Amino acid sequence: MPDRPDLPVSDDMLSPEDFKVFHVSFTRYQRAVLDLDVMVRGVRYHLYLQQTTTPDASSAENVALLPLVPFVFQKRADRVDIPPLQWFDLEGQLITNARQFFGAHYPLWVVSAGGMSAAGLDNTARDEGYFNGFPCRRQLMTVRGNVTVVDPLYHCLLRSARQLLYTIPGLPVVHKERIIVFQERRLCKSIFRVSLDGTVLAMKTVYQYSREREAEFVQEACVLAALPPHPHVVGFHGLVAARHGRVDALLLDFIDGHPLRHQKHATPAQQRRWKEQLRSGLAHLHVQQPPVIWVDAKVDNVMITTAGDAVLCDFGGGYSGLVDKHLSGTVAGDQQGMTIVFGFIDELPSPEPSPADAANAGGDRDGHMDGGGRPVQEGDG
Repeated sequence: MPDRPDLPVSDDMLSPEDFKVFHVSFTRYQRAVLDLDVMVRGVRYHLYLQQTTTPDASSAENVALLPLVPFVFQKRADRVDIPPLQWFDLEGQLITNARQFFGAHYPLWVVSAGGMSAAGLDNTARDEGYFNGFPCRRQLMTVRGNVTVVDPLYHCLLRSARQLLYTIPGLPVVHKERIIVFQERRLCKSIFRVSLDGTVLAMKTVYQYSREREAEFVQEACVLAALPPHPHVVGFHGLVAARHGRVDALLLDFIDGHPLRHQKHATPAQQRRWKEQLRSGLAHLHVQQPPVIWVDAKVDNVMITTAGDAVLCDFGGGYSGLVDKHLSGTVAGDQQGMTIVFGFIDELPSPEPSPADAANAGGDRDGHMDGGGRPVQEGDG
């Protein structure tokens, strides 16, 4: 079980050494946007900067984002790829600028115990789990010439979903005080590895959804909560409570493995094993009354565990774009999507018989895997 982070100590300034960067992402469609996932003095933050469109081009956030501005595009057809070496240089400049900007204004956004005893900690900080590793979202922007911090509830939420009112009766709710977030890189966008009373789980936050798709968060919770357990379908463990009767995450099985999309090769035995397991998982969905539909049937939503098993995941209901539109949301659509998944599995080349290649494949002739899956990677821009 991970240790709880040390409580932060308030200070006027930060040095670059105070920032432990887990991940940086930036987007450049219509405006420059930077998102940093960092640990600062024992508290995890998502630090956010967005290029302003006010006449004051010299606002502090615009200056910090200046290296990215030449690469901003207004129409998707005008998007130009950034060469890898230039990309890494640009990323380094943005991190340096963000560290300086946020470091100079640390008193504005710090989560502080204020020198109080544990019993007197700020209610918001405690309820939102900031001292248990939950990320505190902070955005700085210039208003009438002064740098100010944006209310965390509205951080980065022009297009992203917010914490949702708890309107899902009958589902278990877990308070953040019982959950510890591991101090490591996210598993993928807005999905974290956490510990609940010593059990390792995956926490999927609502912030990965766009504002128009908030209903998918609720749908996934309801679908998974109603499903009886099955070894090849990701399991549901509850909703994560936020303040004022809201929820902002799902607790799911932690799948130690990698997406099928990242599988490089497979033996014939592995191919047969995975297809049989996926048939079993899909049949488990469809035998429910009424049938549960996977909907987002695609290779990216199948995980291969380090034990060599295939698991269905992601039940938010988004249209994959791979099945016929008129079949989306039906049993027939799921079956068509699974046919595409099976086609991907069948096309995986067999591993070479050398020891090194066998290790990379993470499997043996009997279809059992003992490692070799690479972690999920993410990126924006």
